[in-house]
This record gives sequence, C-alpha cells and structure tokens, in this order.
Amino acid sequence: MKKLLAMGIFLLFTGLFFTLYATDHLFLHNGDSITIGSKSGDPVTVWVYSISSRSRVDWSGDTCSGKLIFTNSEGWKEISCGGSVVTITIKETGGTGTKDVPGDSDVVIRYDDSKDKELYIKHCDDSMRGKKCNVCGKTLNWS
Repeated sequence: MKKLLAMGIFLLFTGLFFTLYATDHLFLHNGDSITIGSKSGDPVTVWVYSISSRSRVDWSGDTCSGKLIFTNSEGWKEISCGGSVVTITIKETGGTGTKDVPGDSDVVIRYDDSKDKELYIKHCDDSMRGKKCNVCGKTLNWS
C-alpha cells in the first residue's frame, strides 16, 4: 500500500513538473507542420494526441522518418527522433478518408520547451482550442 501511495505521489509531481515545461500546438489542416530542434543537440521527443477519431502525422529528421496513424482513444503517443531536428506534418484528405490517410486529422503536438524549441511553424490553430471543429463537430480540447 505504501509503495502504491508513493508511486501515485511521484506520478502526480512528475506530471505537474512536465506540465510546467510543456508547449502544445493545435494543427487542423493537411500539410500543417512544426519543426522542433533540440537546444542541446540531443534527440527530440514530441507527443501527439488525436482529437479526431483517427489521425495521421508524418515526421522526418536528420536520422529518422516515419508515419503514425492513431486514434483518439489511444491517448498521447510518443515520437522520438535521433538527431537534433524533427519536422512533424499533419496528413488528411479533407473529405472521405482512405486506409492510409484519414479524412479529418485534428492533432495536438506537445514538446518539452525546457529541452527543445520550435524552429518553424507552418500554420497552427491554437486559437481554436475549446471551439468546435468545422469538419467533424468535435470540441477541440485536450489535457
């Protein structure tokens, strides 16, 4: 019981500490992207969250590339990229989805701004937080 309580307190403080240094950006359109660089040259880690029922992000960096198709019910997903720079790009059809590309792909991208910094943003929709998505009607919110 004591171990469980201690673990719970540790996780609470870890979550609070991380929240202090977390920066979130909301991306709603095909081709929206963010480039993040490490302040120290270490690998870059970002977390992505799907507000839509299914989302896709592609990433590329100095030493990595890939794609992730994920759902809202999966919660936050981690992407780690060796090298000191990574670009995350949203992919969607804007209409009827396919097996590989969802129709609507509303995504939140989070990074630790105590370790990493944004180098470039190609259109984000941070001002839409708390409002309804024009395509799917979901409220654009997360925690």
